[in-house]
Amino acid sequence: MCSSRALALSSAALLAALVVTGQVALAQPAPEPVESPALATLPVTELSATELSATELSATELSATEPAPTAEKQPPTSATQLEEVVVTATKRERSVRKIPASISALSGAELESIGARELKDFIDQVPGLSMQDASADKARKLSIRGVGPSDGANQTTGSLIGDVSLTDPYGSFFVVDPDPFDLRTVEVLKGPQGTLFGASALNGVIRYVPNAPELGRWEGKAFAEGTRIEQGGYGPTYGAAINVPMGSSAALRAAGVWQRIPGVYDVGTAQEQREDADAARKWSGRVMGRWEPGERLSLNAAYMRQSRSSDEQGFATNQDGRLERDDAPRSSPTKYVFELASLEARYRFDWAQLVSVSAYQTKFTDYDLDASYTVAPELATAGIASIGGSELSDARGYMQELRLQSLAGQRQWNWLGGVYLSEYSADTLTNVYVPNTQYLTDFLQLLGPLLPGLVEGATTEQGLSLANSSFHPLVARERAVFGELSAEFWDRLELTAGARLYRSEVSGDAESKGLVTTLARGGDTAPRNIGVESKGFSPKLAATLKLSRNVLLYANVSRGFQFGGVNLQPTAVPGSDESHPTFDSSTLWNHEIGVRTDWFQRRLRLDVTAFLLDWKNPQVFQVAPSGLSSYVDNVGGARSQGVEGTLRLLLPIRGLSLSYAGAYIQARTTEVFTSEDGTEVPVGSEMPLSPKIQSATTLAYKREFDAWQLSGALFHSYQGHAWNDIQHDYPVFGFSTYNLNLGATATRWALRPTLSLALTNLTDARAIVSIAGGSPEEDHLSTTYNRPRTLSLRLALEF
Repeated sequence: MCSSRALALSSAALLAALVVTGQVALAQPAPEPVESPALATLPVTELSATELSATELSATELSATEPAPTAEKQPPTSATQLEEVVVTATKRERSVRKIPASISALSGAELESIGARELKDFIDQVPGLSMQDASADKARKLSIRGVGPSDGANQTTGSLIGDVSLTDPYGSFFVVDPDPFDLRTVEVLKGPQGTLFGASALNGVIRYVPNAPELGRWEGKAFAEGTRIEQGGYGPTYGAAINVPMGSSAALRAAGVWQRIPGVYDVGTAQEQREDADAARKWSGRVMGRWEPGERLSLNAAYMRQSRSSDEQGFATNQDGRLERDDAPRSSPTKYVFELASLEARYRFDWAQLVSVSAYQTKFTDYDLDASYTVAPELATAGIASIGGSELSDARGYMQELRLQSLAGQRQWNWLGGVYLSEYSADTLTNVYVPNTQYLTDFLQLLGPLLPGLVEGATTEQGLSLANSSFHPLVARERAVFGELSAEFWDRLELTAGARLYRSEVSGDAESKGLVTTLARGGDTAPRNIGVESKGFSPKLAATLKLSRNVLLYANVSRGFQFGGVNLQPTAVPGSDESHPTFDSSTLWNHEIGVRTDWFQRRLRLDVTAFLLDWKNPQVFQVAPSGLSSYVDNVGGARSQGVEGTLRLLLPIRGLSLSYAGAYIQARTTEVFTSEDGTEVPVGSEMPLSPKIQSATTLAYKREFDAWQLSGALFHSYQGHAWNDIQHDYPVFGFSTYNLNLGATATRWALRPTLSLALTNLTDARAIVSIAGGSPEEDHLSTTYNRPRTLSLRLALEF
């Protein structure tokens, strides 16, 4: 409640200040922000203290392989002005505060210093972004400004590394979550990005931007870290990165992290528990090469691999805060492997630049869940396994983008145009089965003589298959032509227009088998070809108006779109269960207006953004009337509206800074929605995973004392209450978190050793961040809690 009041007061102060912004700004003139190349000399990994938390920037594009602006490394000093951050926005270098789109950006260097290893470690620093983290990478659902995916549906928020999408175009086998080590930035682009990123960005993207190889410089760093979770386990992490120049025209950069993720949940039965059973092993590695044989040609190649495996899923089956479940007689192992190879080629003509981006990626998922707690919790508690669910997928795909764009440095007219194509395919098998036990063996011996062929066909290595569905393969394609044009008038007004003409399709040969399915179909298990196509036109219009040196207004209108898809869940009963083989694409319109201001010689920065989103044909998860299968369907519509604000201030005490970011969002249905079980969701119901209030506040300190640089930060975040699904079955979120980070660097010692300590969730607040189930009377529901109090100690070296 206190956090809500604080946000309300802060928002009121922001809006009141805006009324007099023009007068104050003119009364306190700040120097005009320097354009590139002066800005290009700023070390992008050494942002000012106030840029270290969730910093509202403005960018729409950044190439992962295009070298970042760099300079000779110098010891960081206390900032006297808030820095301008330069990115290759819209495929070219520019100050982020001059681009009419909103993102939140986090410095990779600072994410390293706080010990962030995955998205859940820093997502609370980005108001407007929320995540329902069901278990590891498997069932994560990301929501931006109240628009998020339903179970089994396509993601509404894309994940990219540079310009390459990491998001599955069909369902969501798992969400790739790169380690922040040796990244330049992690950026959350809010609002549709369909013009330049296509179907992967219905309402935004999370972009991971690695540090590119640098020519002519040896550079390296390494760290060792230990993490202890209260009521959980301990896990070490080791990482290293090196930049190797190869002559004057080439360089190689490699980075890798090995981590043992500590377990939190005690899992087993009433008779035997496995402590911290959800501990996982994770490996992330990247190799990048850069070659510039001449002034006109640049080649950048990259290879990335990430794997994660665990013996148990990380969730509880209680709602009273206990980090345990005693209804799991079997283990639930998972394994994910992701690989990506990419090549970017740039050739500069006298009048334009030609850019080619090619990528090939593979994903392997092996997921097996002991679901006994869902059908027979008493038997499960006694140690008897009754049912399981598994998913096996082997996916691969390529993408190619070719674009021509204006050269950097052109001020009045900037343009780009290109073509895009991608094709992904996956062999999948989803299975609901009775696991192999002595009881099952005895049952099959009795049933086998009665139904010999049927039982034999349904018997697998895992046990007796009740229903399974497979695709060999499932194929998704996207073809598009896109372009963007910006023009500047009178040094004050800039207009931008963009569009994407696209066509997408998803199709596959579906085969359903299993004991129940085969019986219901009278033995008919012939494959069926199912598919869905969509095509459309996604425009974007934007404008920026410079009222003074310190006040900038911007507005944009943009459209995003999402892949349609086929239902991957096993189909058990003909008729109603098979009446929804596919679901269509959904679309979203975003209307946004914002103001950016700088005061007192760029020591105070105040920004406010208001937005309105209209979402048509959302993809919603449904359970079939038989109860034996589920599917995704398009229903109704939704509208999200709200205000986001940020404030950053360099305080009078040297080295001390304050930053605040908050969001107030109302995301509600605009049409009546009736579920398969007859439950009616009225107009005006809150959308799932959409807290009304979110905030993030950081008080940071960084200063050098002779041979030492000392730093510290106290961070507070608040996530308001939300619902787990559109029927409002269970509340989620509704908690505050405090984090503390301390660090000391010996600036004159060899290898510049840094010792840092990170303490997250200081108060050990407990809240549900994911829950799955039906009515509130049910027990033994899959429930995930936020991470308990965690302590990390880190030693880092660099040269």
